Amino acid sequence: MTRILTTAVLAAGLVLGASWLPAQQGAPNRVPVTLVLVERLTQSGAPFVIERRPDLTPRDIIVMRADATPDQLSDAVRSLLTIRQAGGDTATARGTMRMRPQSVAVGGAQRRALPWAARVLSDLQAAAARDIAGIGRVRAVEIWLPAQARGGR
Repeated sequence: MTRILTTAVLAAGLVLGASWLPAQQGAPNRVPVTLVLVERLTQSGAPFVIERRPDLTPRDIIVMRADATPDQLSDAVRSLLTIRQAGGDTATARGTMRMRPQSVAVGGAQRRALPWAARVLSDLQAAAARDIAGIGRVRAVEIWLPAQARGGR
């Protein structure tokens, strides 16, 4: 009797463990975003625009002017991460967000550029032009950001 009970408990543990593993292994650790440079944004006064497109690839795009700075790229990435925390790592509806510069953090301290922003911006400025659906032929690179979704999103 004890042997049967022990075997049943072990089998249940294996089944439960096996069903848990694929969900953990399949969960994305990083989610792509495409950075794009254009000569002029359609929205005047904005340093960048974030587009979320569930129906097109690439899905998330940060569009910046050709004269973008590492600080602006950093603000754009932080804004997208905040948007992803609220709406999920992948968009469920189309949306365009024109963002205000956020060079001052809460409390009035100056925000610092992300440590890799200057290098990525340099790579973007040197990138060959390619076609991006809905945008046109532009310089673009893809980067991978940490997943922001919590729970079942």
